[in-house]
Amino acid sequence: MLINDYHDWRGGVDTAETKPGRPLVTGEVRPETVKLVLKWGYALHLTLLCLVEPAALRLLVLANTLLTYLYSVHLKPVTGVKNAVCAGIISMALGLGAVARAAGDGLHPLRAVWRPLAAVAGLIWHREVLMDIEDVEGDAAAGVRTLPVALGVGAAARLALAPLLAAAAAAASAGGARGALASSSLLLTGALAVRAQLGGFAPALLTQAIELSPFLLLVALSALTSA
Repeated sequence: MLINDYHDWRGGVDTAETKPGRPLVTGEVRPETVKLVLKWGYALHLTLLCLVEPAALRLLVLANTLLTYLYSVHLKPVTGVKNAVCAGIISMALGLGAVARAAGDGLHPLRAVWRPLAAVAGLIWHREVLMDIEDVEGDAAAGVRTLPVALGVGAAARLALAPLLAAAAAAASAGGARGALASSSLLLTGALAVRAQLGGFAPALLTQAIELSPFLLLVALSALTSA
């Protein structure tokens, strides 16, 4: 998140009006210090990465590192792309765990966790758009063309349901009580977002939809990964 905060500050996204409490905005932390920490942090990370085994796990960690960098530096300003990339980065954590647990089996373990991966990616994608709706005024003022800025908050909210519904369908394909519980949890996340939209995106309703989604994701993942 450090590199993300730095480039948000540098690009004028984080200002005294939009993010008054951020250390870079307040001057509590100097940008030179952040750059120094990032430089040595990446150097140490890439050095230690050479020690990671097996090769498949090392490849996934490297891909995640590169994607995180590209997201913060180049992809975040691209309308719509940043939401999908962020979802991919976060969901990749499950893939890393699966590959690490089945050391020596290449990337094949990813097939066993594709439903949890889809659940995380779909819900996070959806949640990221809701967070952009919450920040729409600040993003518009800073010239950041997020989906809510480009399409309007209503259209963005409706579009955000697509990855969530896809994730719910993937979860339901597990069948039985596990699939039903997982898909219901994801659909409840969408219902909270719809309620916020019908309520004119009142701050309390929108905040509730955003903040309850991690708990509902936990329920879905627990169902999908249970024996």
